[in-house]
Amino acid sequence: MPVQVFHLDKRKTISGGLNRHITRLQWTETDDHNMALTTWVPANADPSRTSDNVELVSREFKDDDGHIRTLSLQQAVDKRIKEAGVRKPKPDQNTSLEIIFSGSHGRMTEMSRSELLNWANDTLRWSQKTWGKDNVVSASLHVDETTPHIHMIVVPIVCGESRKTKYNKKNAAKRGKKRRAYNIDHTKLRLCMNEVYTTELLYKYHDNYA
Repeated sequence: MPVQVFHLDKRKTISGGLNRHITRLQWTETDDHNMALTTWVPANADPSRTSDNVELVSREFKDDDGHIRTLSLQQAVDKRIKEAGVRKPKPDQNTSLEIIFSGSHGRMTEMSRSELLNWANDTLRWSQKTWGKDNVVSASLHVDETTPHIHMIVVPIVCGESRKTKYNKKNAAKRGKKRRAYNIDHTKLRLCMNEVYTTELLYKYHDNYA
């Protein structure tokens, strides 16, 4: 029976190696000693199919000189954090989720190009609805490896009453104690991995995605 699966990992930073693997790009020195972005293909991928990969979320931007540039994954995360106006992350703070979406090998490999694109776009829409459109800073469909899959990077920017506040209020109510006043503006955006990554939420995500 075919199944759809996805895996989440918390990241403090996105290394150059992970960036290269997901984007299939690397910086190389040219003959005139400048640096240029070139295609990179991992050993477990088929280079003849790399051009069929799809960037579902663009990281391109126009610089001050009008040139089109491409943000690295870490730059895309940093840009989202800066634009959200949240507090600067602490050195040991997780700032992004790396998510891999895929499915049963047999089903994924028998899908046509149009079916794969429909699946990828449905997955992107679900992710943007679940974690926020602006928080999904990168999504890449890879078809050049053994099983087609999507690599996605999500920044956990949230707002609203925190889980900790809800928990403390609930416990206070059970004990008949007066609710404690919290000096937190829950209408402001904040960077908080604990609001999007818990065991309870992981079960919920898998059920909803399925």
